[in-house]
Amino acid sequence: MTRMLWVMLCSYLIIPAVGMAKPIDVDELRSFVDGVVTDAMERDVIAGVSVAIVDRSGVLFSKGYGVASLSPARAMDSDTLSRVGSISKTIVWIALMQLAEQGKLSLDDPVNQHLPPPLQIPDEGFTEPIRIRHLMTHSAGFEQTILGHMEVEDVNRELPLETYLARYRPHRVLPPGQLAVYSNYSAALAGVIVAHTSGMSWEDYAETKVLRPLGMPTATFREAIPADIARQRGLPQPASPVAAAVMSKGFHWQEGHLEEAVPEIITHYAPAGALFASANGIASYMSKLLDPEGLVRAGVLNAQSAHTLLEPSFSNAKGFGAIYHGYFQFPFPGSNLAFGHDGSTRYQHAVMLIVPDVGIGLFIAVNTPSGLPLVERFPNLLGLHLLGQNAPAMAVPDAGTHANSEAAALAGTYRPIRRAFFRTERALLNLLAPSVEAAANGDLLVSGLSNDVMRYRPIGHHVYQELTGLGRIAFQQSGHRLMLLDPTGSNPLERISFWEGPTWFLLIFALTHLAAVWGSIRFVRQGRAAFASRITGGWGILSLAWLVALVLTWVAIAPWLSDTEVLIMQYPGKLFPLACWLFLICAIGTLILIVALAVVRPRGWAALRWIGVCAGLLTFGCCTVTFHYWGLLGFWGW
Repeated sequence: MTRMLWVMLCSYLIIPAVGMAKPIDVDELRSFVDGVVTDAMERDVIAGVSVAIVDRSGVLFSKGYGVASLSPARAMDSDTLSRVGSISKTIVWIALMQLAEQGKLSLDDPVNQHLPPPLQIPDEGFTEPIRIRHLMTHSAGFEQTILGHMEVEDVNRELPLETYLARYRPHRVLPPGQLAVYSNYSAALAGVIVAHTSGMSWEDYAETKVLRPLGMPTATFREAIPADIARQRGLPQPASPVAAAVMSKGFHWQEGHLEEAVPEIITHYAPAGALFASANGIASYMSKLLDPEGLVRAGVLNAQSAHTLLEPSFSNAKGFGAIYHGYFQFPFPGSNLAFGHDGSTRYQHAVMLIVPDVGIGLFIAVNTPSGLPLVERFPNLLGLHLLGQNAPAMAVPDAGTHANSEAAALAGTYRPIRRAFFRTERALLNLLAPSVEAAANGDLLVSGLSNDVMRYRPIGHHVYQELTGLGRIAFQQSGHRLMLLDPTGSNPLERISFWEGPTWFLLIFALTHLAAVWGSIRFVRQGRAAFASRITGGWGILSLAWLVALVLTWVAIAPWLSDTEVLIMQYPGKLFPLACWLFLICAIGTLILIVALAVVRPRGWAALRWIGVCAGLLTFGCCTVTFHYWGLLGFWGW
């Protein structure tokens, strides 16, 4: 749900905050948005888009484009309910502020004080408890685990919120309050705290206490699923027929044309990402964030709580962006203070942005994965348009004389801290580690944060700005690790050594293939002669076992290589765990054979055989150590 947060990194902007020099021409704005959206829909094959723009006088623009469903045929309009993904979390933070102002909890309370017994968070060696404000700032210190359970397509696999959170609880890996690392689990857990403290279900509380007072009459966290199945599975009451009738379907490209995708079901994670909302509903919400007095007039929060909600509450780097009690800063042309949230599910993407010093709020949602670039670009395009500019400014300071050496010192492979630490899924996700390369002029070339290689230029104090945009990244030493920070708090990374990174893993993985094939071929060719000595026979059987494990791995991961969404949905399958357990057996066999070879030292071996077997065992031994580090010796899941 956060790839876009990397592309739209929060920054101090090079363009001074100028506000609105003159009233916005609504007709001209409509023409501009129509052009941007229709062009993107044709170019990127997007089924449907909804947009809302507000200023302090009210709604300037609210419109839908394209289709919301094919069967029955239904157009996308400003009342269509779109999935808005992690924008859902902002409703959780408002709910916590409500309960805090009522005295039912304090943001400094340990979370275990307000959680039911099955969801109590163990210490796991940490002396400081996780507090409610740590959930709001994504600094609770949880690892991330997503494969095989984050998204569900079959309602018969769906679980109630509390059951899911107890079964798939991540480990604590950082002290609370040390570092903001985006956490869906934290937001879902906060939703349980709201429900447990209020005595209402999360869905009931959100609708009656937050969404309706915000002016969102049809917005809901409920799914359009059969009522009988919901009862059988212990799930919340489904969406009303009225809401279900205006929900947008998700779409994907299939065999040369757009098709409706299977439903996405997120009841088990509802507070973190299940919200359906319309452009008109979000427009009302944005108006109240743009003028916090609107939150007071609507009876959502009192003046003090509204003020606190929009205050900076955490930052990974001093003076480099902030988290506003769960809202993130975003770059926006002409502004020094834009905040909001984005959201992504498998098929639908959205962003909501509030720009107080410019005096506008904007929202855009798409119902097709190919629409993500439009969602990423739209705020910047709109901001430049309001400033009368047609292209991003490039007023980045020239690199200094020390820039080359500084860039070289920062280059390397960086691994997300937002990852699984203890389960086998970490091996698959660790392969996605971004890389930073130093250019000849002192710029940094960063790959792996988005689909494109991004170029950043130094602007001082280990801060780098996107060459043709507003995004910034920063580097900071933390203990023995160099950190790459994004001010949104979504995905800080740590630099890792060559031996910890994907290049070494892929190299030893390839060499293990060669050793296993070579040993297996010799074993088969020698036939019975291979058993002339136990060492020779053991080497042949070990090679064959490694080869079988590798083949099983390829068969298991083949469907995942072309579509990471298949990986998320179908992990781990049946063959992948089997391959991992076979790797463990091979690792044990490798260690035994290394010891046996050192003790027995077979006589009569030709030099070529000694070299071949020793090289093969060295390769298998290195693979054993590497696979242990990556979690592939045995399968560790749920």
